[in-house]
Amino acid sequence: MEKKKKRVPPDGGYGWVVVFAFASFNFLVIPMFQNYGLIFRSTFRDIGLSATNESFIVTSGLAIGMLAGIGYGPILKRFGYRKVCVVSAFLTSFGTIMMVFANSMLGFIVTYGLFTSLGIAMGMTGYSIALNTYFVKRKSFATGFAFTITCLGSIVMPQVISFLLFEYGVRGTVLLIGGLTLNTFASALLLHPIKWHMIEVDDNEENADNSIYTIKMEENKLKQSSLNASNTTISSDPNLIIVEEEKKDKHFVNLLMGIALATFAEQSFSSLTPFILSDLEFTIPEIATFLSCLSVTDLIFRFITPFVGNYFKVTARQMCMISFLLLTCSRFTLFARPETFAWIVVIAFGIGVGKGVRTVYWTLVLPEYLPLKLLPSASGLHMVINGAVLFIGGPLLGVARDITGNYVNCIYITNAITILALMLWTTEILCNKCKSSKTLEITKL
Repeated sequence: MEKKKKRVPPDGGYGWVVVFAFASFNFLVIPMFQNYGLIFRSTFRDIGLSATNESFIVTSGLAIGMLAGIGYGPILKRFGYRKVCVVSAFLTSFGTIMMVFANSMLGFIVTYGLFTSLGIAMGMTGYSIALNTYFVKRKSFATGFAFTITCLGSIVMPQVISFLLFEYGVRGTVLLIGGLTLNTFASALLLHPIKWHMIEVDDNEENADNSIYTIKMEENKLKQSSLNASNTTISSDPNLIIVEEEKKDKHFVNLLMGIALATFAEQSFSSLTPFILSDLEFTIPEIATFLSCLSVTDLIFRFITPFVGNYFKVTARQMCMISFLLLTCSRFTLFARPETFAWIVVIAFGIGVGKGVRTVYWTLVLPEYLPLKLLPSASGLHMVINGAVLFIGGPLLGVARDITGNYVNCIYITNAITILALMLWTTEILCNKCKSSKTLEITKL
């Protein structure tokens, strides 16, 4: 009897070129977001912007691209990730180069908050979908490797930017960075359609070969279905089906809210880190050193984390929760007002560990829960919620700075929001465990 063949993603092969393209895009554009405050800190003060205006510009650069995320799903379905990433390359490079001519709040919002933000957000969505399309069983490893390479940009660029600022000033630095972002056109063209690289396997082999994460996710569902099958009265009850669907919806909403809150806290803290360190009287070289030390640790743990999670059979959400706890504790250490280089390195190490774990796994929380066909739409909704939270909450951090006179106090706000996200997910996990134990007791009776 002839075995049936099935075409599946390569889970490697050309997929590693996609990983390189993903990493190249992030390497070139993410440091711009991370070091925006380092580059324009003096410019904002020269043109007389308040802290509220500063934080609005910085967070708008993150929020506007995310708010447009509701349209990314249909666009990706219509045109595919390759064309979307080419458009992303144009918007990102055009917006960055045009920032050279910005000299007002409106100018920065249009160039940075609109063009650059839309380009980066669109690109990150497109590259993420491409990676998830090429990988099934090795998804966490591919993501870890991609973000490991990405982190090299976060290590190198603060030092490069610090050097360029002294040599060429703000405008010259931005123009050179804009030239670098033109290379994103090349990385976009590396994203071949998946149909070019599908491989044939035996249908039975594919069905039997499941990833560790898939087995882990389905384990509880199989247990529950077997329990229902043993009780025909319960399994045939239509109300039970409705309850199960409502539970799924609540779980999805809880995931989105937790990610949105954690994203706001993390992105706000990362964007405002140069301003916070400046209020702590750090010089530009010291700020650059802090950011580089943080990124070195981030890089190391982006590489290590997938192996740790794989060994302990931990889900993406659980790994994210661990990272939230690490980030909260590490940020609080900044209140010690570090005065020695060794203490700066220790604090940067702590924050870097949390960021490394978080970066690898928070992009896998939704893919772990949703089928691939729903992922583009869910990612779009996810980005819209993140953008709304950032757009509303970002200026409030600036208001807090204007009232207190110091960005350092914003750490309290970001940590409180991170703790809230941690509590949301922890509460749901505990409630589900209690319900599961009660269900098992009832069925035993």
